[in-house]
Amino acid sequence: MASPELYLQEIWQFHKSIIPCKDKDGNMSHLHSSLRFARLSTFITLGVITSLLSILTQTYPAVASGSTAAHSNVGSSVPVFGNASHSSKSFASATGPVDDNNVAWAGYHTAVGQYTAATMSWRVPTARPVAEGNGSMSSIWPGIGVGSAQDPLIQAGTHADVICPGGPCTTPFYYFWWQVYPFNNEQKVPQVPVEAGDDVRVTVKYSTDKKRAQITLANVSKNTGTFIEFDLPASASAGVATQAQWIVERPQLCFPEGCSWAKLTNFGSIAITAASAFTGRANAGGSGTWKTVRNVAAFRDRSFSCDGKVLLSEPRALSAEDAFSVDWKASGDWEAC
Repeated sequence: MASPELYLQEIWQFHKSIIPCKDKDGNMSHLHSSLRFARLSTFITLGVITSLLSILTQTYPAVASGSTAAHSNVGSSVPVFGNASHSSKSFASATGPVDDNNVAWAGYHTAVGQYTAATMSWRVPTARPVAEGNGSMSSIWPGIGVGSAQDPLIQAGTHADVICPGGPCTTPFYYFWWQVYPFNNEQKVPQVPVEAGDDVRVTVKYSTDKKRAQITLANVSKNTGTFIEFDLPASASAGVATQAQWIVERPQLCFPEGCSWAKLTNFGSIAITAASAFTGRANAGGSGTWKTVRNVAAFRDRSFSCDGKVLLSEPRALSAEDAFSVDWKASGDWEAC
């Protein structure tokens, strides 16, 4: 098997045309692909944030127009690389979310329910090189669904990676991406630039009346964004997703020689805000409401090395109805579990 360094050098050389995707086990690989099933509309106007939020308001009356989303029902966790089976777990007790340890996710996710949208905001972290070199990766995203043909995983967010273009692993690499697993590969969104320090907001939605995945990406700092629609096939018949997630992730790379979990980029601490999910059906005539992460989160995800001995990243306790932070603890190593 080639070394992770060679893999990352290859990604660097071809990153303008290489698209990450998942293999049959939900793991990340990199393949050339296209947006042949998607329709994109890019917004670069002075009123971009209001425009993006107005799209949500048309379907979700609980979202107010303006620079930030407001939730009228405030109550008291690329792509996902694995962990989709968590949806079978029972709901947490009244004492708070239950710890769920894994090799990929740090954040919060729900138990079984009915969800048609998830949203959150964050500031893109600085991708700091890890001391041992060899490159590192991290991904931040909200999502809904578990990744099956009946219950597709709709997810989108940003990457903060450090790659090795034939030299020291000091080059940061940031980009927006989206995916509807298992129906397409992870797609980069080069028309919406992003860099460390930018404030971003992402909303993913299951349009039950149009049977489409709908994704809104907004770079608030740069006043730009895009709206994406993806037609779902007949197999996606659930009508609603059974899980929602708010995650900082350690990705996995897969090549013909095999798969390896990446070293986790040192992102410091990431503050997640405006984290909420729309419960119920969001189509015309449907019923539902926005609920904050505190109201629906059942599991608190912590990321560990494959042997479970090294804590890589973990979320703090919820600091508000719709907010929490995720802290980087260690890079770990390139490893196969």
